[in-house]
Amino acid sequence: MRCDQYIGLNERGQKLVEGNLVVVQRKTIDTYPDGNVKEFEEVVEISDITIEATDNLAEGFGRFPLHKYTLVDGTEYTEFVQVEPWSSGPMFFIALKGKDGTPVKDSLWTEKELKEYGV
Repeated sequence: MRCDQYIGLNERGQKLVEGNLVVVQRKTIDTYPDGNVKEFEEVVEISDITIEATDNLAEGFGRFPLHKYTLVDGTEYTEFVQVEPWSSGPMFFIALKGKDGTPVKDSLWTEKELKEYGV
């Protein structure tokens, strides 16, 4: 049986783009035409990293999005397929490239890691 296998980023790549949650407290004051005033307070967790889908790996048994990550400092990483070996279907090992298109070394799968998946 054929099946697509999305392996994704290695642990080092995941750490580069996991981001942090920032807690923000918002206070809203609504003033109505009749003079009534209502105050609202809420605590919201917002990620300090922006993630957007850039493309899809459209294969036979799945659609796997590729993402672009933008960090607070402006650093951008985009996912790409580093290797796509076959084992009852394609296995998608994802890595990151920088804004200039150069692969990010820490996100690349090593030969040892690939062997752990039988590649």
